[in-house]
Amino acid sequence: MGHLQKIFDYYIELSVHVALAVVSISLITGILLNIPMPKELVLFIFFGSIASYIFVKNGLAIARFKFLDAGYPSHHIILGIMAGVISIIFGMMLPQRSWTVLLFLLILILLYTFPITNRYKNLRSLGILKVIIVAISWTTVAVYLPAVLDGMVWGWDLNIFALQYFLLVIALIIPFEIRDMRFDPPDIRTIPRKIGVHGTKQLGILLMIFSTMLLFFRDDISNLEIVARAILLIAVCIFIWKTPVKKSKYYASFWIEAIPIFWLGIIWGLKNLI
Repeated sequence: MGHLQKIFDYYIELSVHVALAVVSISLITGILLNIPMPKELVLFIFFGSIASYIFVKNGLAIARFKFLDAGYPSHHIILGIMAGVISIIFGMMLPQRSWTVLLFLLILILLYTFPITNRYKNLRSLGILKVIIVAISWTTVAVYLPAVLDGMVWGWDLNIFALQYFLLVIALIIPFEIRDMRFDPPDIRTIPRKIGVHGTKQLGILLMIFSTMLLFFRDDISNLEIVARAILLIAVCIFIWKTPVKKSKYYASFWIEAIPIFWLGIIWGLKNLI
């Protein structure tokens, strides 16, 4: 049992779980917008997500070669470098028209990780702004990157769809904000510190409701997406409202991040029924 626990913890710590979540939400885009998802793109998103999250967590250590010090968990860095190399290989296989999007994502990662001013360590230290940056990154990967590869015009429907994802990701970050409230440095003005835990949960639910209602502002929607969005709305609202104030080891890092994975399964199932 101890070995299984360690394997599971590594699965979470090495960002494999969150990478599957990013891949899932990207595949959902492909299904709902009828965009083909080539295997090169899926593999790039998977390995790129692992590399990005490990880099964000250990970027300064990598830049200063601290991971070479005795006692530092260098296996995390090694896996991150390997995942980064693999993602670059698959990224080079993507059409050149996608490289502008990839460059934009790289800039966001660097700004999120490294100091930008003497006052702020990086964008992660800017409280609410870090949530927006994460949501922009996920939305870019899950919506705009597949759309660019498919040659889709960035019209009204695509931008509303992207806004839905943007609001969804912010809502999914809410439990993490509540979880980290007691551990974030006191100078970081996170959402729970500004409006309280109860207000933060209410905000997450309102964002989910607004994200769902935006569906009816699009010109082209399907019965599949209406049902899928309704299920997602109920599930995410329940998870947000039940978010524990006290530390829960796996509530956010496993169950919340698993929502896109479960949602993909639900959509696959509904697709065969509707």
